[in-house]
Formats: sequence, C-alpha cells, structure tokens
Amino acid sequence: MPRGFYNKTGLPIKPPSWKGKKHTEETRKKIGKAHKGKLVLEETRVKMSKAKQGKKPWNYKLKGYKMPPCSIEKRRKIGEAQMGEKNHNWKGGVKPLREKIRNCFEYRLWRSNIFRRDNFTCVLCGVKSRKGKAIYLEADHYPKSFVKILEENNIKTFQDALNREELWNINNGRTLCKNCHNKTKTKKIEFIFAKGGDRTLANIPEKEVCERLGIKMIFNVGGGKVQSSSWLISKCINEKNKQ
Repeated sequence: MPRGFYNKTGLPIKPPSWKGKKHTEETRKKIGKAHKGKLVLEETRVKMSKAKQGKKPWNYKLKGYKMPPCSIEKRRKIGEAQMGEKNHNWKGGVKPLREKIRNCFEYRLWRSNIFRRDNFTCVLCGVKSRKGKAIYLEADHYPKSFVKILEENNIKTFQDALNREELWNINNGRTLCKNCHNKTKTKKIEFIFAKGGDRTLANIPEKEVCERLGIKMIFNVGGGKVQSSSWLISKCINEKNKQ
C-alpha cells in the first residue's frame, strides 16, 4: 500500500489541515537538523522542473501587495532599531567613526537632499546621468569640509556626530561628479618635497615647480648635511689626479 492517510476500512482520506497551526521551536530544530547537509539530486531537480512546466504560478496576474512609503521618522526609527549592538552583523564596534557616519541614515538623507536640490547635476562641470551613460555622483561638504567640522567640534563618538547640526546642513554641501571631487582640496592628496643637506628655499631649483603645483617643501631632513654629491665628485677627482 502506498504511503498516505487511510481510514479504518483502508480507503484513502484527505490529510488533516495545518492551517493556523505552527511547529514548536523544538520540532523546527529537529526538522532543520534532519535536512542539514542534504543535497537534491540533479535527476530530482529535472523532475521537479518538468512537473511545473505549463502550470501558472499562484501569483499569476496578481498585482500583489505594496507597502506604503515610509515617512522619514519611521525610516529613522527602523535604522535606530538595527544600529550598533542591535544589528546581527555587530562585531564589537570595530568600524572607524568616519565610516560609521557616512553609512548612517542621517548622512544618506543629507546626501539625497543635496542631490535633489542640485537636480542630480555636478555643480562644477554640469555633467549628469542620461540614457545610456550613468554618472557617479558624490556629495561634498562645502564650504566647510567634513574633516574640518569633526575637528572643530571635537567629535569623538557617533552620538556626537548625530547631535551636530552643522554636519547635516544642506547649505554646507554640493553635488560633484567623481572626477571633479577628486580635484577638490577636500579630497586632494598632499605631496611633500623633502630636502636634506645645506639647501634652502633661496637656492633650490625645484622651488618654482613646487610652488606652481602646490607641493609642500621641507628642509634639513636628516638633521643637517652629512654628505654631498659635489664632495664625492671632488674627492674622486683628487684621488685620480694623485695617481
């Protein structure tokens, strides 16, 4: 006799309904443990696929249920409910403060407001995304930079950042494309020209180039003159003449 539900006379009957019922936590763990590591054979996968061919899914032509748009306050509450130790990915607070700020809801909201105000257009070169060509945009703290705000207000914790209104002021921000943002001072890499020996700002040939390119110059590196190329050349010439 095939597997199934039968009455006392041996006739097949409809299995009992599980509608409204739930497995206990212990039963769910047993079921999960029993299925752990099991793999579905390729032959079984093919059979399951063929059995569903030509059949319409249960949600065919259904509009479905759409969640109503969340308000800003509700989105903020959802973010706070999953923040820090409450999040399943919490690793003990190892993420740097600046990264935490840039990944928080308040920062994303500030960035979104900046983009909308500037019509998703770079304020320096005027480029924007269009059909067939996407432009990567970034929000830049300007005229006061992100780092300067943190330093001036002595922001050391994430809560300090949330309470500092200056960080979230859209009047201190602008939309830039990635290329323009890389050229700004707020994201510019500082280059330093280090010079040892007895050279000074008055007698180095590199002065003009450094000033034109905005390269910082540092002198007396190494604590004073130890050796000189001119000394070495003179020493070699003198030794050669003696021979």
